[in-house]
Amino acid sequence: TLRKLHLAPPFLLDDYIPRYHLLSSIDASKKRSAAYAHLRNCNLCPRLCGVNRYERTGTCLIGADTVKVNTIAPHFGEEPCIQGHNGSGAVFFSGCNLRCVFCQNHDIAHQRNGQDLTPEELGEWYIKLQDVGRVHNINLITPEVRSYLVWELLI
Repeated sequence: TLRKLHLAPPFLLDDYIPRYHLLSSIDASKKRSAAYAHLRNCNLCPRLCGVNRYERTGTCLIGADTVKVNTIAPHFGEEPCIQGHNGSGAVFFSGCNLRCVFCQNHDIAHQRNGQDLTPEELGEWYIKLQDVGRVHNINLITPEVRSYLVWELLI
């Protein structure tokens, strides 16, 4: 039997346009520049390490050009309204710098295991999750110190 899921009805999404699609190319360029400006005196997380990530890594051990991704796959461990029928397109980033003692993803997030991906390569994985995995969404796990690269992919 097919389980009941509480997904948004399609008619609610027919006319939906993400806000970033409404940006002019000039506004998008300004936002991209503002996001990358944070890397010269890094303040993208509560540690506020202030390093120039173009020259070296901070507490997160993440530089400016690539991200360390541990796992990319459809994930079925979320609430049904998030995972849908085909799973949530989970992207587990490595190198979380918060080091929370109660972290449920410690083995993935706290260590620097995985592959280094450029923004273009990460974007290709998003498309694979959508086209091959038929996932209902892209779920970014511990993306905070990589927010500038996530923004780059959206616009």
